Amino acid sequence: VWAYLKEKRFFGLVVPRAYGGLGFSATAQAAVVTRIATVNVAAAVTVMVPNSIGPAELLTHYGTEAQQHYWLPRLAAGIDIPCFGLTNPYAGSDAASIPDHGVLVERVVDGQRQRGFLVSFDKRYITLAPVATVVGLAFRAINPAAPEGQQDLGITCALLPVPLLGVDIGRRH
Repeated sequence: VWAYLKEKRFFGLVVPRAYGGLGFSATAQAAVVTRIATVNVAAAVTVMVPNSIGPAELLTHYGTEAQQHYWLPRLAAGIDIPCFGLTNPYAGSDAASIPDHGVLVERVVDGQRQRGFLVSFDKRYITLAPVATVVGLAFRAINPAAPEGQQDLGITCALLPVPLLGVDIGRRH
């Protein structure tokens, strides 16, 4: 079933055609998932996650050109399977209340000084996490160097390829 879903681009229903997806609207994607659910709910959820809460739609609208060219074809083809890490044990799926945070830092990586986020998080109930190759991770971004009252940059999302040092997917439920 997985091979068929990948071959027919079911993981790329909402990915634009220019990136190898099918370019479906939200309505068309929902109709496909609904039809699959009449046969098998687990298969429907497997198709639904990459096309709804997976990072493809966020990348399509907000990703850089480099991110779009790298990730969208891989997601559409099922080379990468995404999941979305939002739910926190202390805040549930209430994004505005998540305590997970990333502090903007500068570090030397591969001999070059780069800016990035040092992220501390605890997530649970992430659909497809045990089979995912990339996690869309929601966290509150903080810039401690900004003036007081402007340090909270809001909620953002990072893409973490897995396996990744420091990320423990945990046991499957």
